[in-house]
Amino acid sequence: HEEDDFKPKSIDKNQPLHLLMVGKEFHRKGVDIAITATQLLNAQGIPTELRIAGQDGQNLENITFMGLYTKEDPEQLVQYINNYRWAHFFMFPSRFDAAGIVPSEAAGFGVPTITNAAGGITTTVKDKVSGIVLEKHSPGSEYARVIEHYRNHPDEYQALCRSTYERYLTELNWNALGDKLFSLIQELTHHK
Repeated sequence: HEEDDFKPKSIDKNQPLHLLMVGKEFHRKGVDIAITATQLLNAQGIPTELRIAGQDGQNLENITFMGLYTKEDPEQLVQYINNYRWAHFFMFPSRFDAAGIVPSEAAGFGVPTITNAAGGITTTVKDKVSGIVLEKHSPGSEYARVIEHYRNHPDEYQALCRSTYERYLTELNWNALGDKLFSLIQELTHHK
């Protein structure tokens, strides 16, 4: 898709907020933190739904475990991708991650990631450009605070969606990575 065709999502205060998480490991990926943030938002009267893709679990009110997807299966791939189309925010409250591919996937749909400065996540998510990077080990209440802020400032939310998508086009896709790698290899081989 081209940048000109990109239309950022809007937040409608009369509709529930949609949060998405993708991860196979409950504790390391911080699923409990995303659940807490969702429950806090709902308790504050902000209707919020959370989808957790990549694992099974006990569904709770406003929280749905989507299970595993086989991306090689075209039907399941479409279902997986539709989660990104549905989401307003991508939740990535990982307790540790080397970098993470899923925030880049979210960026491809203009969905900002809310995460924390654990491991190498800050190489994938650039604070206030392709999402929000909280302090390492931030609790669910911090995630809820950020989400509430953007809900109350829809213009800021749309601007963040736009910059998220722009970063995807310039840095977070396989072609951009390939170009960067090619330049690096050229640079290294010419200096010998």
